[in-house]
Amino acid sequence: MIGIDVVDIQDSGEPGWQHIRHLQRVASAEEQAWVKSRLRPDLALCVLWAAKEAAYKALSCPDRDEPFIPSGVAVCWQPDQLTGLCRWRGRQASVLARMDGYHAEALAVSEWANPHTLGCLYEVSRISGGSFPTPAQESLAARQLAASLLQRAGHPGGVITRAVNGKPCLSGFPEVSLSLSHHGRWIAAAIALPREGNRQV
Repeated sequence: MIGIDVVDIQDSGEPGWQHIRHLQRVASAEEQAWVKSRLRPDLALCVLWAAKEAAYKALSCPDRDEPFIPSGVAVCWQPDQLTGLCRWRGRQASVLARMDGYHAEALAVSEWANPHTLGCLYEVSRISGGSFPTPAQESLAARQLAASLLQRAGHPGGVITRAVNGKPCLSGFPEVSLSLSHHGRWIAAAIALPREGNRQV
């Protein structure tokens, strides 16, 4: 299973790391210390959130409803890197994250391996246009991005639908894992393919 998440930093509201109760609700003591130790704690909290969300998507079961509780997803970063391991309900995923002054993104795979070594195809993009997109426009753009990835992967006719728990999936292709994300002006899509080779955007 694969999970991806993107956070529009310019649309993330007030810096949550400054609000103790908010930080305690979403992060463990170790994660709180990591956020506060960074040069830009506001960006660090965004990338931590993205990692938790991506890991949840990668580790949750498509055939049952398992609510996302941020504090329940533990993120352990490698020293001075935005790669690491996420644990949730006895399951684990490797995570690769990135951030800049505009967005934070994270890709998680439910295997003990670097995501770059797997058969993954993913892309993060910014929605163009002058006006701020509506949630419906964000969702449509993310699905269109996923359709583009599926075409490149050799599944141009695949229909994106939703599993029992609401996660996106590719109808008729249970072996393909699909994940979408959108926030503000940013969208992301990722697919994990059968191990026919390593492909990455």
